[in-house]
Amino acid sequence: MTSQYNEKFQRVAKRIEKGIIIAIAVCFILLTAGEWLLEYAPVRAVLVETDRLEGVSRVP
Repeated sequence: MTSQYNEKFQRVAKRIEKGIIIAIAVCFILLTAGEWLLEYAPVRAVLVETDRLEGVSRVP
């Protein structure tokens, strides 16, 4: 009985672990893509409200 329980638990745990790893990878890819998009001024002007309201300083 306990060996069946352990086998079922290991199968469920592996499935959950795989899902967590995939979720972390997707979040990392989305974060990287978002940061990359914010590097371009036309996209940043659309996405970031502060740039539209305050403008961009010419002095770095």
